[in-house]
This record gives sequence, C-alpha cells and structure tokens, in this order.
Amino acid sequence: MVEFNVDGGSLGKPGSAGIRGILRDHQGTDLIRFSKEVGIIESNMAELLAIREAFILFLSSPWLNRCTLIVESDSRNAVNWVLKPESAPWRWRNIINHVESLKAQVKDWRVVHVDRGFVPEC
Repeated sequence: MVEFNVDGGSLGKPGSAGIRGILRDHQGTDLIRFSKEVGIIESNMAELLAIREAFILFLSSPWLNRCTLIVESDSRNAVNWVLKPESAPWRWRNIINHVESLKAQVKDWRVVHVDRGFVPEC
C-alpha cells in the first residue's frame, strides 16, 4: 500500500492556484513529491487536479502493479466527485472523465477524505 496525500488551493475564486502532493509507502518514507502552478482557477478545481496528478504519477511509477493506491484529500467535494462522477459540476466533466480513465488503469485504488488537520505536510 502507498498513500498519496494531495492538496490544491487558490488565492481567490478564481485565483492563482497550485497543487502539491507526497506519495509515501507503508513506513512513511517519501517516494514522490510534486508541486506546480495550475493557472487561474477555483480551489475545488485545484483539489480535483491534485487528485488527477496523483493518479498520473502513480501510473508511471514502479509501484503500479505492486501496491494499492490510496489518495487522501482534504476536499470533500473533490473526493465525492471522483467517487461519484455524475455529481460533478458539468463544467469540469473533461477533468472528471480523465480521472475516470486513469482510475480504470489502476487495479486497486481508494480516494478518501481526511480532515484538514490530518493531511500530512505536502
């Protein structure tokens, strides 16, 4: 099992936004880190992009066929949209559809909501 702790945020609604994340193994060892700007968007979209980035990076990692992927996010909205794509805002369907195609390529995965106080430093 490996865990990707992800976060996304923006300065404004919409505003300048970024995403980041850390993939850790079951012992808490850092395996992958990412951080990048994603343009002028809303915070919910940034959270969704962070989850998508976790799947993209996991798919190209050596852990793909060896480990269960758990993605942890403090965004209840983004987690719900990934788990129930039909509930996502229509304007974000292209991102949701991409996440759906990525999920289909990962044998064993979970996306879970964690309270902000429990998301380890990204």
